[in-house]
Amino acid sequence: GVNDIKVIGNHFYTVGSGNKVYRRDKAKEWTDISKEPREYFKKLGNGNAQSLSAFNEKEIYFCGDGGNLWWYDGKKWEKIFNVLPKNKEFTYIECCDDGQVYVVDSTGGVAVGRHDKFTYSPIKTKIGEIIFDVTHFNSKLYMTDHNIYEFQNDHWVKAKIPGIYGRVEHLA
Repeated sequence: GVNDIKVIGNHFYTVGSGNKVYRRDKAKEWTDISKEPREYFKKLGNGNAQSLSAFNEKEIYFCGDGGNLWWYDGKKWEKIFNVLPKNKEFTYIECCDDGQVYVVDSTGGVAVGRHDKFTYSPIKTKIGEIIFDVTHFNSKLYMTDHNIYEFQNDHWVKAKIPGIYGRVEHLA
């Protein structure tokens, strides 16, 4: 199945089960661009893609379970090894307007970097059991678990956003 869909450049891109990545080239025509990630998945049997983000069509990233992190240069995919803990499910990835890629796991841990150089910060803030959404705005990364948090340096801080009251699940 499809786990995420994004508009990147002039195309729609999807990621999903088996590390499959598709690009919509025209009406009713989807092109499979995931040869390397699919082969990796078939060989090891793990690493479903969960989330997709990009700076442009020549710098696309996706993440998933089992420490799964990939980078696409417009021609081929490259697996980014030994960055993310293999026991974590990475559910969100954001290419932020500050020039960094943020990869968020299901417990709130965050890896920050670009290309094949990332550093991982485990969760340091007590948050809820479910992360509903992650997005970026004005060079800042935000996450919600009913409350809204802002990622500062290497941890989450409750965001001070005027006019926001009650439970929040989705960000835009």
